[in-house]
Amino acid sequence: MHLIYFYFRLLLGLSIIFGGAVLFNSPFLLVFGLFGLFFIIIPKFRTLRQNALRGNVPF
Repeated sequence: MHLIYFYFRLLLGLSIIFGGAVLFNSPFLLVFGLFGLFFIIIPKFRTLRQNALRGNVPF
């Protein structure tokens, strides 16, 4: 159950980035959003996913 919640949050973040880029018609938002996603959010989510697999969820 924790893993489903984790992937839901990840997909929600992706949809916000792509939706904002399409809505404002801004490739810069897409580039900065993907940059932030790959270099900031994904390493953090990797540790959160490992914690979720152990059943230790901080949120």
